[in-house]
Amino acid sequence: MLLSREIVQHLSPHFGEKGAKALSEVFENFVWSQVRAEFEEIRDILKELAQAQARTEARLEELAQAQADTERQLGETQKALKSLARTVEDLQKQVGGITHTIGYTLENEAYKALPELLKRDLGVQVQGKLLRKMWERSRGAVEEVDIFGEGLKDGRKVVILGEVQAQLSKRHLDRFLKRLERLKKELPEGERILVAVTHSAPPSVVKYAEEKGIRVYYSYEL
Repeated sequence: MLLSREIVQHLSPHFGEKGAKALSEVFENFVWSQVRAEFEEIRDILKELAQAQARTEARLEELAQAQADTERQLGETQKALKSLARTVEDLQKQVGGITHTIGYTLENEAYKALPELLKRDLGVQVQGKLLRKMWERSRGAVEEVDIFGEGLKDGRKVVILGEVQAQLSKRHLDRFLKRLERLKKELPEGERILVAVTHSAPPSVVKYAEEKGIRVYYSYEL
């Protein structure tokens, strides 16, 4: 090797040619042992890096599979939610239909029974029939009153207006009164006789109705 010859030439004046060669061999063996040690260390490092890369790739594959499973489950969940939404919508329609049926049945009973009740309790003589009344407003809007009719009380003209709810609440009463306020120009002149017909109402609601001048009738009174 070139390096060995240079070492021999450099050491020969001090140790002789034979001694210089011996020292050169020792140095060369030392250098190669260091190179081999470093090479083995680098080889081990590369091996560890390769193993780490393999583990990383395996983990990435697991994550990719997990993501695919998650996306599949998400798709199934979305389908289930859509199905549930359709079911809820159908139930709402059914409940709404039942509610309307109950409400209309209660209204029909009220139309028949209220004339006699109003005469007995308030001295009101209903003229004609009680009915559901609608008024068309601007932009196609419709205002509706569940019970509408006209009558006489002590010779004076009165207007009978009523709200029908299966379960009466303060919100229903407030909404009813606001509706009448919006309709004040369309309603006939005369004293207003306000009634509410319901299957049930808490005492607080009945008291609130009385404070607002609304007489409450229960379905069992009809």
